[in-house]
Amino acid sequence: MAEQTDIYVGTTVFTDKGDWVDGYKFTYTDPDTQATEEITGYDEHDIAHTANGVHLSLKDGNTSNPDTDKKNWRTWVDLTALVAAIAAEEIRKKSEAERIANETARKKSFSEMVDAAKTATDSSTAAATSATSAAASATTKIAEMEALAKKIAAKEVLKPEEMYVEYPVDISIRNKVPQRINARLVPAYYPQNVIFQKARGNAMNVDPGGRLTINGTGDTWFYVIPTNNTALYVEIKITVRQPYMRLSGNGTIRMTNSGFRIV
Repeated sequence: MAEQTDIYVGTTVFTDKGDWVDGYKFTYTDPDTQATEEITGYDEHDIAHTANGVHLSLKDGNTSNPDTDKKNWRTWVDLTALVAAIAAEEIRKKSEAERIANETARKKSFSEMVDAAKTATDSSTAAATSATSAAASATTKIAEMEALAKKIAAKEVLKPEEMYVEYPVDISIRNKVPQRINARLVPAYYPQNVIFQKARGNAMNVDPGGRLTINGTGDTWFYVIPTNNTALYVEIKITVRQPYMRLSGNGTIRMTNSGFRIV
């Protein structure tokens, strides 16, 4: 990361491990000694996916099945009911198609059974098409539920765990370059909702987007507050100073091709 004025708040990191694997193992390498160790099980805050939902590990060395072990796993997105409903609907449609075909064949004579078979075939095709459509619709619904779960988690359950703040420590009163306060919340897919509020001092103002305007020289303090986790707020100070001439290492005025520079 480039040099900047950062404030690091929070420590929790969630890691998406993809599909859950029975007997999951990984190799850990010590960054100091380079020694390696084989670790069995998922770590705390690891995320794993199963056909029945999305789950969060609540402990290190977690080897249990998240679909059945609700003590050591927390289910974020539960798809159990939806998966069961899709399977039941497909079985019902298949059974209905078979019933129609059998009933038609029983009532018709041999000559009529040719037409009945065609009808049964058409019915089966329609049932298969309907089942395919139902499966596609269910897939869409699953995607919608996952998107809704992320929105709910972002707004009501999960809170940002870290915040980085970048800002100019001091600004010359003659500065002509637009300056601002930048805040970044982690994880990055969380809503980046931050309030910039002046705490004290009158040398500067800040607008809702973090852009700074200069009123005069002096110190001004600002609060940077993430709305979804106000406990992460930070207070920063920015100084507006008089311009000064840049000096060389021996204390003389540093000259440029066009004269001397005031900053």
